[in-house]
Amino acid sequence: MHLFFYHIYCWVQRHKLIALTLSVLFLLFFGFLASKIRFEEDITQIIPKSERSDLTTKAIRQVNFSDKITVLIERSPTAAVEDLVEAAQGLADTLSQDSLYIREITGQLDEGVIGQAYDFVYEHILFFLDESDYDSLAVRISKEGLSQRMAANYETLSSPSGFVLGEFIQKDPLGLAVMGLQKLQRISVGDHFLLYDGFITSKDTTQILLFLSPQYEGAETEKNKAFAEELYGLQKIWNSTYEGRVRISYFGSALVAVANADQIKGDILKTILLSMSVLMVLLILFYRKLYIPLLVFIPTIFATVFALGCLYLYKPVISAISLSIGAVLIGITIDFALHILTHFKKNTDVKVLFKELTKPLLMSGTTNAVAFLCLLFVHSTALIDLGIFASITLVASSVFTLLIIPHLYKPKEELRHNSLLDKVAAFPFERSKVLLVSCIILIGVSLFTSGKVRFNNDLAGLNYMPADLADTESRLDKLMNTSAKSLYVVATGNTLDTALQRNVEIAAYLNLAKAEELILDFSNVSDLLNPIQVQQAKIAAWNSFWHYHNKELVIRNLRNIGEEYGFTADAYEQFFGLLREPFSPMALSDLELLPNVGVRDFVVSKNGFFTVSSMVKLEEKHRNQLVKKLEEMPGVVVVDRKQLNETFLGKLRDDFNALVGYSSVAILLILWVFFRRLELVLLAAIPIGLTGLVTAGIMGLFGLEFNIFSAIVCTLVFGHGVDFSIFMTAALQKQYSTGEDELQVFRTSILLAVLTTVLAIGALIFAKHPALISISSVSLIGVFAAVVITFVFYPIIFRFFITDRAKHGKSPFTVFILFWSLLLFLYYGLGCIFLSFFARLVLPIIPVKRERKDGLLRYLISKFMKSVLYGYPLVSNKTANPYGERFEKPAVVIGNHSSFLDTLTMGMLVPKMIFLVNDWVWKSPIFGRAVRVLGFYPTSNGVEGSLDFLRAKVEQGYSIVVFPEGTRSYDNQIKRFHKGAFYLAEQLQLDILPIYIHGNGDVLPKGDVLIFPGQLRPIVGKRISVVDETYGTTYSERTKAISASFKANFEDQRFALENADYFVAKIHLAYLYKDDEIVESVKGSLKRWKQLFWELNRQLPEGGDWLHWSSSFGELDYLLSLHQGKRKVYGLIEEVEHRKVAESIYWSSSRAVRFVAVQQRSDVLVISKLLLAADYLWDGWLDYPCIVNLNSGNNLDLLLERNFVLESVENGIQFYRRGHA
Repeated sequence: MHLFFYHIYCWVQRHKLIALTLSVLFLLFFGFLASKIRFEEDITQIIPKSERSDLTTKAIRQVNFSDKITVLIERSPTAAVEDLVEAAQGLADTLSQDSLYIREITGQLDEGVIGQAYDFVYEHILFFLDESDYDSLAVRISKEGLSQRMAANYETLSSPSGFVLGEFIQKDPLGLAVMGLQKLQRISVGDHFLLYDGFITSKDTTQILLFLSPQYEGAETEKNKAFAEELYGLQKIWNSTYEGRVRISYFGSALVAVANADQIKGDILKTILLSMSVLMVLLILFYRKLYIPLLVFIPTIFATVFALGCLYLYKPVISAISLSIGAVLIGITIDFALHILTHFKKNTDVKVLFKELTKPLLMSGTTNAVAFLCLLFVHSTALIDLGIFASITLVASSVFTLLIIPHLYKPKEELRHNSLLDKVAAFPFERSKVLLVSCIILIGVSLFTSGKVRFNNDLAGLNYMPADLADTESRLDKLMNTSAKSLYVVATGNTLDTALQRNVEIAAYLNLAKAEELILDFSNVSDLLNPIQVQQAKIAAWNSFWHYHNKELVIRNLRNIGEEYGFTADAYEQFFGLLREPFSPMALSDLELLPNVGVRDFVVSKNGFFTVSSMVKLEEKHRNQLVKKLEEMPGVVVVDRKQLNETFLGKLRDDFNALVGYSSVAILLILWVFFRRLELVLLAAIPIGLTGLVTAGIMGLFGLEFNIFSAIVCTLVFGHGVDFSIFMTAALQKQYSTGEDELQVFRTSILLAVLTTVLAIGALIFAKHPALISISSVSLIGVFAAVVITFVFYPIIFRFFITDRAKHGKSPFTVFILFWSLLLFLYYGLGCIFLSFFARLVLPIIPVKRERKDGLLRYLISKFMKSVLYGYPLVSNKTANPYGERFEKPAVVIGNHSSFLDTLTMGMLVPKMIFLVNDWVWKSPIFGRAVRVLGFYPTSNGVEGSLDFLRAKVEQGYSIVVFPEGTRSYDNQIKRFHKGAFYLAEQLQLDILPIYIHGNGDVLPKGDVLIFPGQLRPIVGKRISVVDETYGTTYSERTKAISASFKANFEDQRFALENADYFVAKIHLAYLYKDDEIVESVKGSLKRWKQLFWELNRQLPEGGDWLHWSSSFGELDYLLSLHQGKRKVYGLIEEVEHRKVAESIYWSSSRAVRFVAVQQRSDVLVISKLLLAADYLWDGWLDYPCIVNLNSGNNLDLLLERNFVLESVENGIQFYRRGHA
């Protein structure tokens, strides 16, 4: 992969002008596309989408109360109410001239407005009447009632106010409209206010309220900012004019939004300017270049422009919120550039740079991109936009960093690691006991405290509320009652009638709730506007009433009684026309005739979607019960800040919980794609997971809560954890591959990343806005956790599972090997415990003879040992018994010893046996009791002292199993046989039965506890009779002869069983966690050379000193040693890095294999390298008695001129023997 970017680098170096032109065109093209993109400033875009939430969002947008600005005008106790009215009138007149920002002003009702309202109610009177009103009307139209009304009308007309009220009395002599106006007032003004001189005034006339309907929604802060400045300017003027008498103040969501936006901008501007200034100075000091601060942002600029251009092609209109949140990506994107700049300090070789950083940079960009891309699963438009934007930006940034930075930053020489940051990075964090213990304690505490972290659904708590707005809100709450909370119940529908029908159901329930004291009060327009069916019923009730009471009779009585008071016969003709005129249902358009007294805010239509709102006052303790009941009604939305937060942010919280799972799986998959080893993926995932645990743990410890903002920023923290883990894995893998310790360089890069995050985001801890403080605190905790876990804990984990095993001469392993090994040892341990329990407690109570009990136990143990060997899925088993041995006649059974499994093999093959075991087996807490019950015998007593015991066992038909080597062999080479077994055979007159155990040492090597894949091939040899003198007559002679025969036969078995592929998997495993380039090279090398080397071993099986000249990573040298352990192999590898890789393989400490940089004398010289012209000029050919050429590309005819003889050419192998002078 790195070669691709290196070739691009070389091409750009040769075609700089073309590359520059393409870069400019790229920026212009995608910059043009980015400029076409449009942004939505809709906060509801962050709400999770669903059928229910879409309905709620539409309803919220049409509820006109939320965006209104309340103007509170107050007089001092010493000021006159006329001053209050004068100030209110002047302010209202001034504000009414502003059509740019103010759509409508409510709260002032002049005489004309009152007249219009009266006329509207009069003309639609029947829709305001209910059953109680008809009862009252029936009393009024009686003769007695008419007489009383006429008398009252006469007195009113005779008073000074009669000039004003005369027209109303003529229209409505019965005062029907007054009944309707009372209901209209309850809807528009409420019970806590009255109308005074045309204004909505508190009952004590000390406060007047005006309500402004802005032209722009509350979320459009840029446009509302100018409006807010205008309002605050008027406030200053009016408060100055009426100082000491009247005070004006405002409150509204638009003003809160503007205050929040200003505070956020101010906080960010101050903290970011300060932090970025510090960061730039630090970068300049660290890299010793003035242009570095600008350089690190260039890839980010390219990536951002590219991402916006791509986003435009996908979606021309995106959420502005998503882009503002996306600004946190800068912390990650500039880290990519810092990694390259830091590595340039160590090595100025561009090719090496690409080799070391291409993979981790692309991995980092891709994994972080995938983490953000998982936001697509969150049901929120804004967060989906963020996911797409962030994922494109991160991948593009990693690519552009590789494409751009190496061209722009070219240090002339390597810089010394002399800065404070370098010194900190050089500190061995993982070796500090204080840090390690602290880290363990932190993880332990986090296990208990992480579960205490809660998700805060209260968005209001994250708002910044200026003191003046908070004070105004408090005074409004006091004015409007108190402690009662308000919520809005919205009936929705695609037709007005549907919404009105649902509103009737709401009103019916709210009346019932009020009667049951679940609510304090409510305002609902069902008294004013009803669905067609209800209106028709009201029309029918009106007609029925007048039909029953004979309206013509009422008209005559009214005329007659009116004449008694001096009213002419046609004085009430307009009222009579109202009684005789047929009514039709009222439409929404009829409400336009109603002057704006606040009623029209309750019924809104937009794009064919209708909402009818009700305002409810209630105590907090009844909220949940009421909301639950209301939300069960179809098409009903409860607009309550707390409920919306709990519902929508609760859904968002659930989405984020799922997001953590999606992100984790996606990141693991990406890590697997790059690492291609599950083990490296799991190791890299450990610090990532621990970072999350410790972050949550520290938050829980200090009582911090997650909220919508900090939850989103957690993706950034998660990204940093992934970054740190990837780069530390790259450093540790490099160290494991070649032995080169580059941890300091990678730590420096990571510390710079931490520094940028702390300065860029962590500095927001000094902000005043609660949301920014929350973002900053979570970021600081998360980054702190990530760097601590990565620096202290991760190297220990990596070295424990991978690096240290090689240092201790143990093979790397896979997760499947670990899993099956643990499972097998668990099975073996439990089996031993069961057999011990069976032998000690169960067997004694079975009512059979001792011999049969003993036979049963030995049979069970034999089958158990067989189940252990045959039950391991990674190993194949096959036992060879060419001579048909039945193990019925006692013998001394001998075998080679290379593994703990040898004991199981012998136990499987020879059920009735006495095992001579070491003390550690005899005293084992797991299976010691079992072997003692079986009569196994410890060798610590000496062979001579055990003869009587063993003779008795032999007489009972037992064989004696002995490993003559006395210890396990590591390299499959049989060691010297001790004489004990043969002494016993002589003394007890027993045959010798050889068993050749093949493969056990490869499956479970000496000193290891893991069981590797392989083949178990025990072979039962031919019994050697006690009277057979072929091998000598004394036990000393027989020891030497049988030992030689056994070794020869075992070597024959090895040649028969070990084909060219036998050690390939083992060597692959040895190089498993090296760099990909190394692993692939080793695989290719073995595929090419394995058959030739197997042929070489077959034709030249002897030991001695061998020098192998190659360009490999040592895999072929180890193959030579594995084929024949008696060889001492010198690997001549001239490439320094290749030689370091070879020396890091675990066999280097246990096998006779050494690696050299120059030729040295040996018995055999093997050449697999393709020789160069300079190699042929070497004058040391005569130092080698035998030279073997395996590379067909080499021409060694020069050896023939130097007294060598081409002895044979077989299967592509050329054997040259040095002749005698």
